[in-house]
Formats: sequence, C-alpha cells, structure tokens
Amino acid sequence: MVVEPGRADSVRPDAARALRVWLAGRADFRDKVAARKEEALMRARIYRPARNAMQSGMARTKEWILEMEPKAPPEIDPLMGWTSTRDTRSQVKLRFATKEAALEYAREHGLDAVVLKEEPRKLNIRPRGYGENFAPDRRIVWTH
Repeated sequence: MVVEPGRADSVRPDAARALRVWLAGRADFRDKVAARKEEALMRARIYRPARNAMQSGMARTKEWILEMEPKAPPEIDPLMGWTSTRDTRSQVKLRFATKEAALEYAREHGLDAVVLKEEPRKLNIRPRGYGENFAPDRRIVWTH
C-alpha cells in the first residue's frame, strides 16, 4: 500500500499512528532527497578564456570552455601540506568551437550551465616589436 505523506488518515487508526511515528522519525528524509537531487544536478561554467598576459597573440582564446564547478573547496593534506580534492569533475575542461555547442552539450548531459560574460579582447602587437632587435637597419647596436 502506498500512502502519500500527510494522508495518514486514509488508513486504519493504528496503522495511521504508526505511520505518523515513522514519518516523524524520517522528517529529514525529504531534505536528504532534495539534497541528493541538488547534488545530482551538476553546475558548470561556460566562458571564453582570457588572452595570455605574457604573450601578445590571441591563441586559444577563440574557443569556449565548459568547466565543472567544484562541489567542495580543496583540502590541505595534514602530512605534506599539499592541496587536494576528491572531486575529479572539477579537473575536466571541455573545449567547444561555439557557445551554442557548449550549451547544447550541457543540456544533453543535464548540466546546470552558467555562461560568464565575455570580456572584449584587444591585440597588443607593437610595430617592429621583438624583431626590431635584430633588424639590419637598426640605428643603435643591440647588445645584452
């Protein structure tokens, strides 16, 4: 027999009392089920990576990255002091050519994806940059 929560009056009085006692002991059961559903729904971030500050080029900035959000903060190992985590999903980064492809992947796999705002990027290419050091028409001798 299946009894809906809150509908214990639809069965015999002694069974209803036993059911109320059982449900009272399981008051946190609904919270646990809700927490498991929340845990099952993985969160992900979709973004375009920033330009490397050490280079002037724009390599690897035109694709979109889908990255899982960590479930828990990293822990510090008491013996060695290393930072570690048990969550292996946060180590996965998937690359996509378009934002729509990343969103479609997230939808197909049941991920709760958040698209981060795309920051405009500017090229930092100087005329006659590093190559100027070795140019034959250089006015001043270049040395270390």
